Amino acid sequence: MPQVDIEKLDYHHYLPIFFDGIREKEEPYRFLSVQGIFDMLEHGGSKILPVIPQLIIPIKTALNTRDPQVICTVLKVLQQMVVSGEMIGEALVPYYRQILPIFNIFKNANKNLGACLRYIHTYIYIYIYIYIYIYILYIYIYIYVYIYVYVYVFVYLFV
Repeated sequence: MPQVDIEKLDYHHYLPIFFDGIREKEEPYRFLSVQGIFDMLEHGGSKILPVIPQLIIPIKTALNTRDPQVICTVLKVLQQMVVSGEMIGEALVPYYRQILPIFNIFKNANKNLGACLRYIHTYIYIYIYIYIYIYILYIYIYIYVYIYVYVYVFVYLFV
């Protein structure tokens, strides 16, 4: 079986295919898609950012399965994707309206087991993490715009 370096792969072609397989539950298909995603994210660097718009539909489709195992896998992949390259988290901001509503369904997910409740802590923590990340991102954008406007006004008026 011929092997190719991951860095030489066409990310516009292969990464969306692996993301489309993220909703698989049957082994070895699930393993191949998840491992392929993690390997490509690990070695992708700047190649990942231009592919993000193509990844939104497979991510949304996987989240719409509303299967806890698939959603947990998507959350792990999103976490890895955000830290795998610069500006990837910022590039996801325009797509939050498509991704976050499914997380909103699961943020209060609990299963009534009689006297005790089994909370799905993973979803709650990840939702909080994403919410805090969005809040911090908006603060950075606000500070950036604030500084940019004042520097521009200063240069325009006094120079």
